[in-house]
Amino acid sequence: MLKLIIADDERIIRETISTIINWKQYDIELVGLCKNGLEAYDTILDETPDIVLTDIRMPGMDGLELIRRISETDLNTQFIILSGYGEFEYAKMAMKYGVRHYLLKPCSEVQILESIQEIAQDCYRKSSLERSYPAMSSIRHNVIFTILNNAICQNRPYDEIMRAYDPYMDFYFSS
Repeated sequence: MLKLIIADDERIIRETISTIINWKQYDIELVGLCKNGLEAYDTILDETPDIVLTDIRMPGMDGLELIRRISETDLNTQFIILSGYGEFEYAKMAMKYGVRHYLLKPCSEVQILESIQEIAQDCYRKSSLERSYPAMSSIRHNVIFTILNNAICQNRPYDEIMRAYDPYMDFYFSS
């Protein structure tokens, strides 16, 4: 079962999305409803969801900052942005962090569900790949540990060390 968090500062929106769709029917567990970016960040770290449906403009921390911070962790969380703002700059920044779905408010239950199901398929594909090749997770962990160790011991910039490993390792967990 996949885990989902909904983060939106508008109570009516997050509660409507949480109740309008029968999540269990789609093998999804709703593990959090968050009213701002800071609460969403803490909940993501605690619950390690597979999918986060987030607004862009929220108090405390906006959705793009939330996505940026989570992308710096080793979590493999997929984001769907739900926003009342169709500005291209927001979409461009979201794409930089690998966000594939940018839904404009108001949107329908069908649009939300289609986006969630597409992300869910990616999650299942990825977990199937990791089950088929369990050593991949260990290898990835060892490479990241080595990079951090090199950065500390050699006192070299992180970007410089990453460039050496980048051709051999998918740090963005693309399918």
